[in-house]
Amino acid sequence: MSRWNLGPGETLLQSLEASMLAAILAVVYLIFLPGLGAPHQFDDVGNLAGLSEVVDFHSAAAFALSGEAGPLGRPLALLTFALQAPSWPGSVVDLQRVNVLIHLLNGVLVACLALKLSRLFPEAVKRPAPVAIVIAGLWMLQPLLASTSLMLIQRMTLLAATATLVGLILFVEGRTRLGDPKGTGFQVMTAGIVGGTVMAVLSKESGALVPLYAWVLEVTLLRRAGLPQSRSLRAWSAVFLGGPVILLVAYVGWSWRAILEGYGHRPFGIGERLATEMVILWDYVRLILLPKLSLLGPFHDDYEVLSPVNPATVVATAGWAVAAVGAYLARRWAPLLSLAIGWFVVGHLLESTVFPLELFFEHRNYLPSLGIIAVVAVTPCIAKGTPSRALVAGLAAYGMISAWTLYQVTSLWGEPRLAAHFWAETHPGSPRAAQLLARQLLTDGRDDAATEQILAASSRIPQASDLALQSLQITCGRVSAEESERRVSDLLERLPGMMHSYAAPKSLRSLVDMVVKNECSNVSEGVLLRLGEALLANRFFRENGHSSALVHRELARLAHHRKDIVATMGHLELAFLAFPHPDTAVLMAETLLSAGLLDQALKRLGDASRVARRYPLSRGRWEKRVQELESAIVAARAEQGA
Repeated sequence: MSRWNLGPGETLLQSLEASMLAAILAVVYLIFLPGLGAPHQFDDVGNLAGLSEVVDFHSAAAFALSGEAGPLGRPLALLTFALQAPSWPGSVVDLQRVNVLIHLLNGVLVACLALKLSRLFPEAVKRPAPVAIVIAGLWMLQPLLASTSLMLIQRMTLLAATATLVGLILFVEGRTRLGDPKGTGFQVMTAGIVGGTVMAVLSKESGALVPLYAWVLEVTLLRRAGLPQSRSLRAWSAVFLGGPVILLVAYVGWSWRAILEGYGHRPFGIGERLATEMVILWDYVRLILLPKLSLLGPFHDDYEVLSPVNPATVVATAGWAVAAVGAYLARRWAPLLSLAIGWFVVGHLLESTVFPLELFFEHRNYLPSLGIIAVVAVTPCIAKGTPSRALVAGLAAYGMISAWTLYQVTSLWGEPRLAAHFWAETHPGSPRAAQLLARQLLTDGRDDAATEQILAASSRIPQASDLALQSLQITCGRVSAEESERRVSDLLERLPGMMHSYAAPKSLRSLVDMVVKNECSNVSEGVLLRLGEALLANRFFRENGHSSALVHRELARLAHHRKDIVATMGHLELAFLAFPHPDTAVLMAETLLSAGLLDQALKRLGDASRVARRYPLSRGRWEKRVQELESAIVAARAEQGA
């Protein structure tokens, strides 16, 4: 019967299936409601602060093109934030609600993809629509994925997944049309892979994995379904699936030196990261299958770094080797299991391998978890005989446990005070958890408790440079001059050997703000200068261009405050050498212009224009600022001539 000429029974069945999906979507949305309003986390403020300046189309476009979170700036994701600029920073609920709605949209797309794949196996999957809905429902209810929706900036992950899923749906649709005499299969497949990849990477770099996800589908389910193979298909796959992989490998090779240099500010090397990730991947699998509230949350910066010869890493690595071999051998007789393993591994190829990123983040499992969930959902649905009843009961229990745990997670996120205490207790080695609790205590008016929290955390985590600087900041004017001097001396001695943190230069900036405004009587500009020099003596900060530049810029601020233009320019030049950025070059030009050094200012504007070419998506914004300063220089010359 044609899909356009359904009988009454089939129409009723489809209505029931649609109602089933709608009910699950409603349940998931209701479960997420308690978590809306959770406070900003991690990079939210750093990446979204520019929303305050979005007032019209041009400022929205400038914000969308101003991203520096990745090589391409992730403009598509930032554009969606720009559309919600009025909600920043006060209406976090509105921003998070959109994240949750995108998650629900992704759930619908997962159901569509699962439905298309299920229909390829009519003998095994008698009711493809309910099976697809169960897969989507269990995936949306994953507690491990909650933070992806509740952390504002992870909209980048959500949107990359949206584009990836749309691209894969088109790929599967085109793949099933290859036998169609009209010959539209290759066009649809190409649109899916090319369009999906481009749109995904404009949200987040993990979107580059679209061709690899498609390849996993091809060598497991699609090939097992008996879809036609041909020389044309192999040629197409070589270009559109193999080609992007070659480009990705080439990019890694081209960036290899930068990748290795990136480990200069990490407390682990590339070997230790790879070894530790082998264990972390198994932790992810455990949290997907057996979620537990105390193990979930935004803070995992206390994860222990493991060496390649650690017994745990040896066992974990061997386990993944066995899993990989098993996936290859099982691709014919257990294609779904093979898909789950391949899908999970492929999904972690960028963020859990050689790149010098932090070790553990829950959002990295947003799409990679889907294959494992599919195995959990499909196995009971296709099992035959008496055991299937037990499996279905187990599946129902798993769904209820997931829903309850997800509700616990979102409810915790929605109670900032409770969450801050809970996360600090469950992650005592996390500087970020300690800082969140301190901020919450300050919000509650418990300044003394906040001070005690930072001081205790700094003592408990002595290698945390950010906590050490914050302990000095939070005690400004609250301890005697002798005690302050003792703390400064201890800090100056320990800073060169402490752990890198991007928050440390920000803490130095806060201290500079306080000293410049005379809000910290027992810390002088000379002390801040020595603290900055101590940070630069730390190889983790010195070898990280971005952090080194930030420290030099703060030292330049101090020099500018005491009207020392030579020292100001000296630090700005060192900042520019450490991390060439248009903003630093423009700042140098502004400094020179204010001092009447017009020729030198013009030269620095040339540096700004040159470096701006490295930021193609935001180049226009920098060139506009350069033109404004060039006009100011022309006006200044005219005044001098007059």
